[in-house]
Amino acid sequence: ENESFFNGCLAIVVFGGNEQADILAKKGANLLQHPNTATSYWKIKLLLINLCTFNSLPDLQTRTALKSLRKVSPSSIPDKPRCDAIAAFRLTTGHDCLAAHLHRLGISTEPFCPLYNSGEVMERDHLLRCGSLQGLTEVSRHWEARALWG
Repeated sequence: ENESFFNGCLAIVVFGGNEQADILAKKGANLLQHPNTATSYWKIKLLLINLCTFNSLPDLQTRTALKSLRKVSPSSIPDKPRCDAIAAFRLTTGHDCLAAHLHRLGISTEPFCPLYNSGEVMERDHLLRCGSLQGLTEVSRHWEARALWG
């Protein structure tokens, strides 16, 4: 037993240049090896879908976390006339081009109602209380506000 141990130590001492080869072999073992097999279309597609989902979903969640998104049900939007459907959809989603929406987009300098000096934010709820508007319905008041405002 002692003789084989001694021969092993002697071999290491005699052939001293193997340390560099050993270091290079250890480095090579840790490198990422590229397979020679071709990757299928479906694997690449799945990889891209996963990358897009995992990268963009958290970003989308952080951008929409502070937004109050209203659910749009088809029953809340009238079929005809088209101008009523457009106004109802805009008022339901909050993209109504009233002062509050334009202020969020950076187009308007302030969100307050420019038609009536009440100091209230001009949004969907304000349309029904605005003293400058004469329309009887929310939709007619929406179009009247847009016409008066600009």
